[in-house]
Amino acid sequence: MAGVRLQPFDPALAERIATWTTSADEVNAWSSRFDDHVPSEVIVGWSRADDVEAYVGVVDHTVIAYGELWLDPDEGEVELARLLL
Repeated sequence: MAGVRLQPFDPALAERIATWTTSADEVNAWSSRFDDHVPSEVIVGWSRADDVEAYVGVVDHTVIAYGELWLDPDEGEVELARLLL
C-alpha cells in the first residue's frame, strides 16, 4: 500500500483499534480470543510484553493498521502477529 508509514504503537490508540473488529468471529481470527471485542487494556498489555514490538500503519495522519512482531532471540526468529487493518 503506497504511502503507509509504520510507527511504534502508542497506547493512546488502543481504544480506537479495539473498535475495528465488529464480530466475535473477527475477534477470534485476529486474536484467538472468544469474546465479542478486545478491550483496549488487553491491546496495551500485548504491546508491553518483553518479546513484542507493536506498530501501527499510518496514511495521511490516520491510523489504518495494527500489527506486532513477536521476537524469539533464542531461535533467531521474528513472527508477524495480530495484523489488523
